[in-house]
Amino acid sequence: MSAKRCKQIIRKNVAREQLLEMVEALRAIRTKAGTGALSIGLKGSGLARITGLSAYEMMLLNLPETIENNGGITILGEYFPGTSLRNYQVLGKFGQVVIGCASIGDARTLPTANMTRANGALLNKPYSKQLALPTFEDEFEESEAIYVLILTCRDRKDVLKLHEVAIAVIEPDFSDFILYEEMDSFIAGYAVEAIEPALTETSITELTLELRVDVPPFVGAENASEDQLDIAAK
Repeated sequence: MSAKRCKQIIRKNVAREQLLEMVEALRAIRTKAGTGALSIGLKGSGLARITGLSAYEMMLLNLPETIENNGGITILGEYFPGTSLRNYQVLGKFGQVVIGCASIGDARTLPTANMTRANGALLNKPYSKQLALPTFEDEFEESEAIYVLILTCRDRKDVLKLHEVAIAVIEPDFSDFILYEEMDSFIAGYAVEAIEPALTETSITELTLELRVDVPPFVGAENASEDQLDIAAK
């Protein structure tokens, strides 16, 4: 249920297109960083290391513009919203959702718990699996901020590509994931959660029925004329 709550809150605050733009920006940055490292003749571990460092620096430079162009607010070198927890990395704020980026060596492994990520994870206490209680509610409303990470895992066979991009919410003690899902799967879930708009009182009053012109209105036998009774009897 904790993971489901997180998904609902993320999808409520961050549009599918906003996530797609951020993911595409990270993929483009990786390609550009790898191309630059290859152009100076790097190979092996040196190629991987310089590509990773270059991608990180390019992310710091380009991500604020990507966030703001997609309706978010950039947070850099400030406190996490509404807290005294310090942040030292580029973050994007979309409503309740505070989004950061991190790289991981292998899929489904926790990123390094630097100060920003450790502080951000503390925001996730209301959503922790360790604190979750059984509930019969399918929908869940939260007012607290949630710290979400877009995790990128490099492709070990192709320096220009990412092996996986995932969306994650980390436990407040940084011991595990509350939510971890491959990004394509998460984005596909927007369509699954889409709900047809319910009929409002206004829309119901606007509904009209058109009578067929060739069908006489029903008047009942007790009120019918002799001619109408003759027609009905035929």
